[in-house]
Amino acid sequence: SEEFPYDIGARTMLAIAYDIAKRDSLAEATYEEVYRLDTTNVKSLITIVDYHRSRNNVDKMLRYEGYIVRCKGLSVSDKIKRVESYISNDKVYAKNYLRIGSIIQLLAIEHPNNREVVNLYARHLIAGGEAQMALDYLRGHLRSDDTTAEDCIYLLGLEQYLEREDLLAEDLKWSLERFPDNISLTVFLAYQQADKGDYKGAIKTYKQGIKSATEDKVRSELWGYIGDTYHQMEDSKAAFTAYRKALGFDADNILVLNNYAYFLSLEDRDLEEALQMSARAIALEPNNATYIDTYAWILHRLGRNEEAKQYMRQALSLSSQRDASLLAHYGDILWALGEEFMAETYWQKAVERGYDKDEMETHIQTIKHSER
Repeated sequence: SEEFPYDIGARTMLAIAYDIAKRDSLAEATYEEVYRLDTTNVKSLITIVDYHRSRNNVDKMLRYEGYIVRCKGLSVSDKIKRVESYISNDKVYAKNYLRIGSIIQLLAIEHPNNREVVNLYARHLIAGGEAQMALDYLRGHLRSDDTTAEDCIYLLGLEQYLEREDLLAEDLKWSLERFPDNISLTVFLAYQQADKGDYKGAIKTYKQGIKSATEDKVRSELWGYIGDTYHQMEDSKAAFTAYRKALGFDADNILVLNNYAYFLSLEDRDLEEALQMSARAIALEPNNATYIDTYAWILHRLGRNEEAKQYMRQALSLSSQRDASLLAHYGDILWALGEEFMAETYWQKAVERGYDKDEMETHIQTIKHSER
């Protein structure tokens, strides 16, 4: 290296040799020399970052990462991937939020109109609790030529979260005009309509989506949403008709299999058919607590309570939140098995988890009255 004092490759190899020999101070000093020889050499900078990462020196690792962001020799996508590797580590991100944020800001300055960078910076602002700032930032880029339907949906979801109904209506209208055949935007509009009680409008929107859909899987999903909407309207006949159409397009539509089966059980209708649909849903997604709960509940309605108990225990073990409806169902099954004390215990737990107290009391009295 003395013969080639300005040879970056030779200097880098010397630094690596010092590192292997565990002569840390010399290794670090040599890497500093490598950087001074050429501050824009991406390959060298990445080697230096990797060195400091191996030493768990986050401060210097991020410092050199900032230098990489300024380099022209690396694509924007590759720079974003490097930044996202830090964001994906929750511990590192939380502890170094401001430092990582400064790197993202550099990216935003270097590439102000790059959509990937825009979305990355918005996510960073949201992670720091600056949702309104992220909203303003994203809206400033909404009408860019490279805006996608997915970008629109992300912004609309943020506006919905912040309850900015004025902006939501305006931007949803623009998004639908820009992407009139996008199914996800169609679904978003229908959700909005249903949420405001305009169920007929939502169904009309879903049906418009079906006309423009090109895949049976999508048609199935939309008919499933129509079924759910009819269920909200308490029109079981129309809901079940829609679910059957959905399964006609995709027999393995897991949400429809579960919802159709569960709603049948609530009316004590076609329970054997409901059990088969529920079993299919579990086969497709065996560790889903909600689907197992449906299966257990149908078994209960069929009077097969010992089996129902086993499945409900499994559902509860898989439910990290110990959902109130699962606890209530388990209480009903235990009561049917004569385990009255434990049934009362689980009903109480359901109330503690958010189940309406008055509704639960009415439910319990109905069960007890039915036995007289």
